[in-house]
Amino acid sequence: MNRSADAPPAVLERLGVDIDPLSPARSWPVESTVRRLLARVDADALDQAVGSAKPFTWTATAGEVLAKVRLVAANVKKLVNNKSN
Repeated sequence: MNRSADAPPAVLERLGVDIDPLSPARSWPVESTVRRLLARVDADALDQAVGSAKPFTWTATAGEVLAKVRLVAANVKKLVNNKSN
């Protein structure tokens, strides 16, 4: 699945992805363009930005998670029952 298509137009344009004027399709950059972009990335700044991010911490208890799972299961069951009627 291509998640890059979900990026906002401004981000795609900044990365060099052009809009085809004759259709809504986008023209994706070739490999050499991507390589040049990656070569310009400051590795130390990227490492500091990624390394300084807070790690994910789980805050829900097992009981809270189980309650949510049961709620979702009940809602799915209702949807399935309504669809089959």
